[in-house]
Amino acid sequence: TATNTSAGANDVDGGTCTLMSPVFNVANASDLDLAYFHGQRDAGDDATDGMLVEVSTNGGASFSNLVNIGDVTSNAVWTDASMSIAAGSQVQIRVQVTDGAGPGDLVEGGIDDVSICDTP
Repeated sequence: TATNTSAGANDVDGGTCTLMSPVFNVANASDLDLAYFHGQRDAGDDATDGMLVEVSTNGGASFSNLVNIGDVTSNAVWTDASMSIAAGSQVQIRVQVTDGAGPGDLVEGGIDDVSICDTP
């Protein structure tokens, strides 16, 4: 989403926005690094608001949490997350940002600068 400049503009409203990456074949042991932001301006009024970044190393058959932010008030700031990837993995990234049914929720999320680089 874009930076929220006013209530209801450039944010997730009443559901889940999901982004799936293509599958990346990783031949060598590697490090996955990404930058993300999550911002939420509400009173924490429903349990479904939040952001989830998951990583699969088996081509999307199963996913593990890399980032899991629940229904908390936060300012949208860029943060880094990383994990080790085994040689021979098929990596897929899934990002979900959710705004539940609570009134007046302003939920933003973003991801950038994704890299998978051989471990030195």
